[in-house]
Amino acid sequence: MKKSLFIFALLMNFQTDVLSDENNYLFKQEKILPANEVFVISTKNENNKIYVEWRIRENYYLYFDSIKIQNKKEPIRYKILESSVYETEDEYFGKTKIYKDYLKIVFNDNYDESDHAIFYQGCAEQGFCYPIQKYIL
Repeated sequence: MKKSLFIFALLMNFQTDVLSDENNYLFKQEKILPANEVFVISTKNENNKIYVEWRIRENYYLYFDSIKIQNKKEPIRYKILESSVYETEDEYFGKTKIYKDYLKIVFNDNYDESDHAIFYQGCAEQGFCYPIQKYIL
């Protein structure tokens, strides 16, 4: 009986070690990247219009309602030119729209001084959400 318990304990220890290594492997594979590597922004100013593009890495998304543009703290309206919009069930916000893969917007640049700030927030599909990001033009 003692021999059986000893073998059982060894097997359980081995299984725990294997599972532990497996979890460490999965954790390393699911590394959370910095926001600027996940939501890559590029801008172009053309004919008094500013075009903003986000390239959104696979398995990440931006919240539809999180995109805000300001000039000296005054809100600026923008138009969506291209996007991949999806609906998801969010733990905190309930049913909400998100952008995946790509987003392109445009807004008028009717200001003498270029003091634009773009705010956005997104998450990894693994459950990690980034704080609100600020991009200055």
